[in-house]
Amino acid sequence: MALAVGYFIGSVSFSVLIGKIFFHKDPRDYGSHNAGGTNAGRIYGKKVGLIVIILDMLKAILATYIVWMIIYLTPIYEEVVAPAIDFDYYWLTPVGACLGHCFSIFLHFRGGKAVSCYAGTIVGCSWFMTIIGAILFFVTLKMRKFVSLASITASVGLFLLAILMACLYENGYPQIAILMNGLLIAPSYEMIGALFLMTIILVLAHHTNIKRLHDGDENKIKWMK
Repeated sequence: MALAVGYFIGSVSFSVLIGKIFFHKDPRDYGSHNAGGTNAGRIYGKKVGLIVIILDMLKAILATYIVWMIIYLTPIYEEVVAPAIDFDYYWLTPVGACLGHCFSIFLHFRGGKAVSCYAGTIVGCSWFMTIIGAILFFVTLKMRKFVSLASITASVGLFLLAILMACLYENGYPQIAILMNGLLIAPSYEMIGALFLMTIILVLAHHTNIKRLHDGDENKIKWMK
């Protein structure tokens, strides 16, 4: 259920919707042919690109908290979840959202590159990881000028940070870990697993960018000096 909810909400492409409704263009026909916020910014302007990124982030946040509320605020938890296994099922939701974003059922299994959904998941569950992720992203972007490299670096770094936080939580320092992560969602090994899968999805979605980075053909940003 969690994976399905995440997938269907993640499959909604705001880049394509905004492009077709307001600009009568499909972003998949222009620029990098990608249905994500970065390409939307190239085609429609920076403000529109930012709006698309924020809306795509909200997809992951909304989907995750919908499932969280269904599991813990309805009889489903006592009758189904608790007796089955001690497992935080809701962490499957952002994984589904990333899959839907990259392989949308509404776009013939095409889409974006999971960066916004990954970022939305982090923003929705941990203020500390949000800050660290932003630092990793913008420092890498400042130094190298590649959005793709900055996205991959931040995602891998946050996955490693999740391991550290879960270890603190499970090994005698739960107060520190919860303070770092947030009051609603405690760091867990399920979080590590979800971020691992999301990082894999993000890296695989950037396979053409990685090849261009290797060949020296990747486009650099021009707006950050």
